[in-house]
Amino acid sequence: MLKRLLSLAIGANFVSSNVLPQTNVRHLPGHRLTKRACDNSASHRSCWGDYDTSTDYYNEVPDTGVERVYYLELTETTASPDGYERMAMLFNGTLPGPTIEADWGDQVTIHVRPMDLQSTGMASGRISLISTTVLHPLLNAQSPLAIHIPIRGVQSSTAHLGTTPTFALQAWEGVFGPIVIQGPTTGNYDTDIGPLFLNDWSHQTADELYFSIDNHTMIVIAMDFVPIEPFETEYISIGMGQRYDVIVTADQSSGDYWMRAVPQTTCSKNDNSDNIRGIVRFDSSSTSNPSSAGTDFCDDCDDMPMASLVLYVSKDAGSDDSESTLAVSVSSNSAGLFKWYIGGTTTAVEWADPSLLQIYNNATTYTWSNSSGVIELAEANVWAFFVIQTTNTVSHPIHLHGHDFYILSQDTGTFNSSVSLTTSNPPRRDVAMLPGGGYLVVGFQTDNPGAWLMHCHIGWHTSEGFALQFIERQSEIEID
Repeated sequence: MLKRLLSLAIGANFVSSNVLPQTNVRHLPGHRLTKRACDNSASHRSCWGDYDTSTDYYNEVPDTGVERVYYLELTETTASPDGYERMAMLFNGTLPGPTIEADWGDQVTIHVRPMDLQSTGMASGRISLISTTVLHPLLNAQSPLAIHIPIRGVQSSTAHLGTTPTFALQAWEGVFGPIVIQGPTTGNYDTDIGPLFLNDWSHQTADELYFSIDNHTMIVIAMDFVPIEPFETEYISIGMGQRYDVIVTADQSSGDYWMRAVPQTTCSKNDNSDNIRGIVRFDSSSTSNPSSAGTDFCDDCDDMPMASLVLYVSKDAGSDDSESTLAVSVSSNSAGLFKWYIGGTTTAVEWADPSLLQIYNNATTYTWSNSSGVIELAEANVWAFFVIQTTNTVSHPIHLHGHDFYILSQDTGTFNSSVSLTTSNPPRRDVAMLPGGGYLVVGFQTDNPGAWLMHCHIGWHTSEGFALQFIERQSEIEID
């Protein structure tokens, strides 16, 4: 029986592409490749040279001495992923954009050229940049940008590269693509069949989907670039921006089976909720539609249970050096515009003078506008806890740039001092669901200087103000 690795990601759109970006690989001077003490193979996927899945990748990483260079150009064109042609914005003319691939310990340089009339803010599913962060104020129209990413604090997983959703919803217009990092995994498999995006193409976005393959179970081995203890499930509840690595065993009799992405009606509206499907075939010559039946599930828009998301490399959260409550609400502002608020602020990014550009121009004295949604975290290596609370019945996928956050508590109802926080090896990831009419408590250590956005991953919620930014250790931010 063959076991195949499939990486799932919710982003913006989906249509397959085999077009690769212009790229080259070079060895950096003064670096040595890791000694290959063992070989990563189908029966030994946890092995990676002198390292393995038990390596504390927050503090110890390989240094391959390899730089992988990619070139991306943002263009406006037409695309028809569902058979209906419409305007789109794409990387290198493909949807999704070209796959960025690297090994754990490589350095990746991505050169980006924007369109003539649009600015772009680049973002990726979190790849650890700890102690090596180089930030850029903004990718302006007609200004190429080189992004340098050391592949440090991840092992093997899939993320997505795209634009920040606060600007013109570019990621929802097609500006995104996969990032694949090769390294050790917590489960063995025979073949890696690559990333699969689960996405809407219209703007009727479902912020939570169920993914399943009829008559098959899946072994989940990673979430949002973080290795976990493998667990078996018939379906995965996956929110906007989340990623899971799963192993599917081809153990069924020859036939055709539906692969399903089912929007949860509790938090979305979709006229074709039972018709978002692909086909898994055991016989490539078959042209038949499957007759297989789907899996029953509870429509609740919740994340996978915290008890299932056990981190392979165990880490505990520290005590809260600071704690803030961030209430989420929605209302019309004084101009009658529909706005989302978090922590009493509806964020409106100053594109002509964004935060990093302000720091770049005047690194010691500046005043943040109320609409910038800035929370300053000046002290190094302390723990910051945030209680995100809503009475609204709508669920929201909360995403943080620059950190994996620790999920300390997540439930419906009102958070209060009697709620027990999980600080012993809690789930770590960069996207988690804020339950409708409930709360999400997250924490992280201030170990990564930068300007980091935290926002709802539903694109138009972000564009309507559902975001804030942490200015972390401002005096240590390195701007190139």
